[in-house]
Amino acid sequence: YILLVVTTIVIYCIWKNRACKNAWLLTPHAMTVTPAWAVGWYFIPIANLWKPFGAMREIVGASCPDKPPFALVGWWWALWIITSIAGRISFRAALSEDIDVYVISNYVDLGVTPLSIALDLILLVLIRRITKGQFQQVSRS
Repeated sequence: YILLVVTTIVIYCIWKNRACKNAWLLTPHAMTVTPAWAVGWYFIPIANLWKPFGAMREIVGASCPDKPPFALVGWWWALWIITSIAGRISFRAALSEDIDVYVISNYVDLGVTPLSIALDLILLVLIRRITKGQFQQVSRS
């Protein structure tokens, strides 16, 4: 499971870096976040609560200028924050030696699973739209 999660994170980071590089090449005037920071902000405490969202908005705006799916980016980020917070709560509760707290941890995990699935599906749609938008812009050139 851990190997799958780490592999998925690495692949996502590579994709986001490349998508940001492409956005810089397609519409540099719309970009302020560099490709390295588009990924790096996820690993900076406190800033990781809003900076990755801003980077994704810029990438979407530059990649899909005709009809950017900003609402989808908002849903993606809201679910990211919710599932991240719930995951931290669940992890800390699972470390407790109190059986009641451990049971609560399992309920939190069960409750957040549908949100995690929705988050993953929304991210897949975003990735497809960004990639498609970038291909369309290149083909127009």
